[in-house]
Amino acid sequence: MTHGPATDPTSGTVTRLAGASRFGTAAAISAATFLPGADVAYIANAYNFPDALAGAAAAGTIKGPVLLVGATGAINASTAAELTRLQPANIIVLGGTGAVSDAVLQTLAGYITGP
Repeated sequence: MTHGPATDPTSGTVTRLAGASRFGTAAAISAATFLPGADVAYIANAYNFPDALAGAAAAGTIKGPVLLVGATGAINASTAAELTRLQPANIIVLGGTGAVSDAVLQTLAGYITGP
């Protein structure tokens, strides 16, 4: 069995993207990766990872960020600021009403700039 050329694991760069919370980290990753006018932003519950994990494959394929919200209540300031910056044409919420309430869904609709 042959393998490709060996790579030097010490070459390249390491970049840390972080925020003050999981919301801020998701927003920082989005800001470092996506320009305003994004076609889509994915939204997942910040406290229950399976929806975000499953949605990450779609987000990577379609080229959209995964941002985080709580199940109910106001949208975190980091997420709100990033959605305002992104101006997404569409928002896809990952999970049912137990993961992200209809009230949060209605608030998210205000960040859509698409048709």
